[in-house]
Amino acid sequence: MWFTAAELTEIRSAFRQQIAATRSRKPHARRIRKAKPRPVPPLDTDPAYSDADVLTTQGVADAFGVSTYTTRLWADVGTLPSFRTLGGHRRFRWGDVTDWLRRDADATR
Repeated sequence: MWFTAAELTEIRSAFRQQIAATRSRKPHARRIRKAKPRPVPPLDTDPAYSDADVLTTQGVADAFGVSTYTTRLWADVGTLPSFRTLGGHRRFRWGDVTDWLRRDADATR
């Protein structure tokens, strides 16, 4: 089936009108805002912990006031020193955590 140039122009304009009538506007994509860093409380003055204490991911998250996901990210990246148990769980030595906190505080000054 062959169309003339005038017929093709008419078909194209009808097609464009139909598309324009049915086209809906896309909603704008939401921008993800970066979380502002929370002030970290001074942990080394807490008498309930000693350098020999070993903390879980939840314990460190509670101490810093962040989620366990954030604590895991810090450990995976190597920002927060940690070690793994034979079962594969992350553990943190209290002395390593306080040393890391001191180094981080010195670096931001």
